[in-house]
Amino acid sequence: MILYICSIGSLGAGNSAAYVSNVIINKATLSGTDNGVRIKTWQTSAVQVSNVLYQNIRGTSASNVAMKFDCSQSVPCRQIYLQNVALKAEETKQASSSCANVILSYRGDVSPPCASRS
Repeated sequence: MILYICSIGSLGAGNSAAYVSNVIINKATLSGTDNGVRIKTWQTSAVQVSNVLYQNIRGTSASNVAMKFDCSQSVPCRQIYLQNVALKAEETKQASSSCANVILSYRGDVSPPCASRS
């Protein structure tokens, strides 16, 4: 079973233009989801994701990577705000995060912190 909660996507298929902005996800509780709160785009230069706030989010992830931002190199995600986010992996697995081509701002406690990669 695949569970999707608060999913926006798939944007930019066939190189079509798409814009996502001014999104607020507030007070979400997630449990054992494959993809909890997410914005999914195709890797094209036609999609811009900006000004998104993830706020007061708690939960568990079915995978070790509890938080992942994998944005386009040519049009990185920007103005992405994480505020009071606490995510854990199910059972005894260690939760991690992965971030590529994203400009993040932290407010309050955020766990797991994003491990940037190019």
